[in-house]
Amino acid sequence: MRRFQASPLAWTCKGFSFALASHALLKLMQRKRFRLELKKETIYLGDRTLLFSVLKLPRLQQSHEPFRELDALAAHARREVELGADVIDVSAMSLSPSLYPVSAEVEARSVLPMVRRLRKDETPWICVTTTHATVAEKALQAGADFINDPSGLKLDPDLGPAVSRNDGALIIAHMREIPTVWGSLSPIRDPLGEAFIVLRANIGRAIRAGVPSNRILVDPGLSLGKRKEENTQILAQLVRLQELEYPTVLTFHGKQFVGDTLEGGREAAEHAAAAFALVAGIHGLRTISAAASRSAANVVDALLLAQTDLREYAARKVPPPRPRGASPLQTMAEEKRGINRRGNLPPLRPRPPRG
Repeated sequence: MRRFQASPLAWTCKGFSFALASHALLKLMQRKRFRLELKKETIYLGDRTLLFSVLKLPRLQQSHEPFRELDALAAHARREVELGADVIDVSAMSLSPSLYPVSAEVEARSVLPMVRRLRKDETPWICVTTTHATVAEKALQAGADFINDPSGLKLDPDLGPAVSRNDGALIIAHMREIPTVWGSLSPIRDPLGEAFIVLRANIGRAIRAGVPSNRILVDPGLSLGKRKEENTQILAQLVRLQELEYPTVLTFHGKQFVGDTLEGGREAAEHAAAAFALVAGIHGLRTISAAASRSAANVVDALLLAQTDLREYAARKVPPPRPRGASPLQTMAEEKRGINRRGNLPPLRPRPPRG
């Protein structure tokens, strides 16, 4: 039998194609850097994933109803911070068609005491998820740093000005219609394209309301009026959102994607989707499990930093230094980003230079 042997030209073409593919992959695997200006400090996004731990609050229907879960929820929030959460994201709203809408009065009865307690406990950063301007304004005055509006300023036009008046950061999502009609919506041909157009319009609405551009984040809104097939399409093309030039946050808990998920494997599937999204360039994850999400994000963050270092060394045409016994990831990260051998990543709040 005649053995096939590639010619030198074939091997050269193969090597050239591999080089082109590697260059394209390195270009894809990079995350844009942003400075997020909060009330009293700056968050540096791009090297390390900003992790939001979602804290679901009870809906207190009566004004005199006691908030019995306050201490337990505060203890859970402290534990989530210890396990790697950067932001505690509290919410008493619901986007379930059977529970929507929740009034501003009901939300405020648990949201405001929770924000005050978290601020008293010196929680790093606090986010409140709501579509009500009154809840957003009172929460920011009580000590919240972020407002997450799933409707993208569509349900309450006063929410943008409320965030602006109180120097808050704003997460703007793309949501189709309202939850009570989600079941009757027709499929979207290009879900990410529609999200891109709507998010760009929502950003303009926020800026006209007085929210500075360096306090805005975007969310394409997985499952907010979208089927699992549309969630998958958004995730597959997520890198296109980099063209908006705003940091991106995504929620994966409870979301469905195309693919077989074994019984008991939903959480693993969500972390796989989150890792893919981080590689595509998103900056923040909203989760209910800080430990697992932080572990997954730390691995992806370190790999992305290593790719950035490789790209920078390639641009200078200088091979990266590699002491004997050290892996390229450890060496370059230690040299350029301050990562030690235990895998610590650059802080979101770097210390100011001395002198």
